[in-house]
Amino acid sequence: MRIGKRFTTIIPDLSATLARFPGPAVASLIMCVVANLAVAEENFADDQFYSDALWGGAAAFIASGSAHLFAESRGWTASRNNTFSLLTGLAAAVIFLLHRELGVDRWFSTVGLVLLLMTAAYLRPGASQAAFWLFNLRLGLAAILAGLVTAAACGGVSAILASLEFLFEIKMHGDLYQHVWSTGVTLLGPIYGLALTPAVLDEEVDLDNYRDSLLERGVSVLLTYILIPLVLIYTAILYAYAARIALAWTLPKGQIATLVTLFALAGTAAYLISYPWRSRGTALLRMFRSAWFPLTIIPVVLLVIGTWRRIHDYGITPERYALVAIAAWLIGLIVVFVHRRRSIDIRYIVASFGAVALVTSIGPWGARTLSMTDQFGRLETLLSRHGFLINGRIPDTTPPPAAMADDERETAGSIVHFLVDREEHERFRPWFAGRMADPWKRSDFKPSFVAETLISIVGYRHRETPGNNQQVSFDASVPLTFSPAAGNVIAGPIKLRRGTRQQLEQSPRVLGIENRGSALAILHGDRTWLIKTSDLLAQAVDVDALPSSRPPLSITLGEPPERMTLIVDQLYGEFDRGQAKVHSGQFWLVLPQ
Repeated sequence: MRIGKRFTTIIPDLSATLARFPGPAVASLIMCVVANLAVAEENFADDQFYSDALWGGAAAFIASGSAHLFAESRGWTASRNNTFSLLTGLAAAVIFLLHRELGVDRWFSTVGLVLLLMTAAYLRPGASQAAFWLFNLRLGLAAILAGLVTAAACGGVSAILASLEFLFEIKMHGDLYQHVWSTGVTLLGPIYGLALTPAVLDEEVDLDNYRDSLLERGVSVLLTYILIPLVLIYTAILYAYAARIALAWTLPKGQIATLVTLFALAGTAAYLISYPWRSRGTALLRMFRSAWFPLTIIPVVLLVIGTWRRIHDYGITPERYALVAIAAWLIGLIVVFVHRRRSIDIRYIVASFGAVALVTSIGPWGARTLSMTDQFGRLETLLSRHGFLINGRIPDTTPPPAAMADDERETAGSIVHFLVDREEHERFRPWFAGRMADPWKRSDFKPSFVAETLISIVGYRHRETPGNNQQVSFDASVPLTFSPAAGNVIAGPIKLRRGTRQQLEQSPRVLGIENRGSALAILHGDRTWLIKTSDLLAQAVDVDALPSSRPPLSITLGEPPERMTLIVDQLYGEFDRGQAKVHSGQFWLVLPQ
């Protein structure tokens, strides 16, 4: 009988949570199914589908929860509330699923949705700042508790499974632990968090009710003796740095933008947290609240200059775009604060940040579209300038990587990875039109093949300089393919051993490769091409470190009409105390007529 009563106390609570938040509950269940399918490696979908589905489910969970709170605060009927919530969640999921087509930056959007969740119930006339503060305190505690419960439950179940496996030699499937954690993170934690979400939206924080409590003492000490003093000390440091660069008449370091952003967000968070103590806190706290936004003027100037410098040198990225958006948001807060005579509603501080994040997350003006377009344009200009790109296409025979300076190759390789990692590989398709070595022609095509091909062409070294006694063992895993120009001669394979000169007799001229220690010499009659041993081994190290297949290493040497292509199928050597040594290899040559 007692067990029955306990179930009747548990089920109504769960039922009440599901009745209050059906939209987020459905999203959580879908995420749980998708996550477990991903663990089981079902063949009907690829990794990209699972990733997109989980992103979409998370967006639907937050957006639908925000819609429920918005409707509750306005007293909507249950049917209207649920319809609005489900449609809002569905719209958010579709936008996240179509993020590439719509130009959506999902991180920007997620930040905006979280802030919308915090403010949705209080963007109405008559809503109290004190109630807003207390609601978000409880919401934050609910999120923390949900995380702890998830970790405890999943960790406990994992420990039980491990104990059964160890003590009773019961063989557990390796994926079982992943299923436990996937279910906990996507279903148990979110539903538990929903159950803890405050149901009373208009209750206001009253310090008299919390006097000498853990909340009052803990938060007061955190603000008065830790957070606010640290923010003010850092403010003094930034002002001193601004004075220094002004006297020296130099630009601030580009990295200052990130430091200022962290400082500004921490200070603004302190301003929000200190709201209940605005009239009864210490003199330091009251001074901070009255002076905080004017104090950010000089740091914001540093932020703007530092961000402009980074964009000028390296172009737009979502991170730098975010710095610009935060600078604009801070400038707006400063203007409002001064206009309203040192009074600003904390609800609108949070809501305005959320609005900025959402507006800048989508569309042609958004972080993703502007960043991708800018970086692609910089890469296109760089490659065109050095002949790697002619009339919007990559020629079959490209210049040697040495045609670009080391920093230019670093820039080119970084941009290629930046774009491909963000699923923008289709931008490169026109570059390969009509080219034999076209990644899209492969039956096992993957976006990473585009990056591999391009970084091989430009000779990008995405690793640190090889260290002492590093062994190099390169063996191509992709079949050799050739697309020589008319009249060119293909020779090979030529095998090279340490300390020997290997050659093919091709009457009436001699063709061969000679290991000269610091360089390899390609000999063809009276013509000789040289490549540094260190450059050859370093490029082999780069290609060997690719995440999937390893294409043959293709290196172009010389200038037209004497240009030839060295294709490396195998290469073995080492960096011995900084000296590059080639031990053996197998090569093909594409020679001019």
